[in-house]
Amino acid sequence: MKTEAKWITAPVDTNEASVSFIKRFAVPVSKKPTSATLSVSAMGLYTLSLNGEKITNRVFTPGWTSYKERVQYNDYEISDFLKCKNELSISVAPGWAVGHIGFTGTSKYYSDTTAIIAWLSAKYDDGSEYFIATDTSFDVYTNEVIYSDIF
Repeated sequence: MKTEAKWITAPVDTNEASVSFIKRFAVPVSKKPTSATLSVSAMGLYTLSLNGEKITNRVFTPGWTSYKERVQYNDYEISDFLKCKNELSISVAPGWAVGHIGFTGTSKYYSDTTAIIAWLSAKYDDGSEYFIATDTSFDVYTNEVIYSDIF
């Protein structure tokens, strides 16, 4: 059953610390997906891994934008990363959206807090599909990065 992805944030203000959003899930073991896509965006800058492996070497994702007008997202093909049991980790730092920006040193210009939105869709030969999306079932932790800023 497909559910709508929701923006999720840390339950408390983490100031300049980086936050990790973690979801553990299992996919059907009897078949390998023909395609699997993970779509991610953030208020802030994110890095992501699946089962401890970096999915991309991109940095400063999702990229700068006028966050009040639009938020960009990225798609990743993750078929080769999926296993029977999985752990998706998305870490987000303040970046342009929440961190200090401009010559005045203003912070939280576009958003008061870091946040993520993501959805994963795996498709199989038989037409079936597995889907997860960000919601309150994700675990949220501050991680080892206790200070992060764009400048």
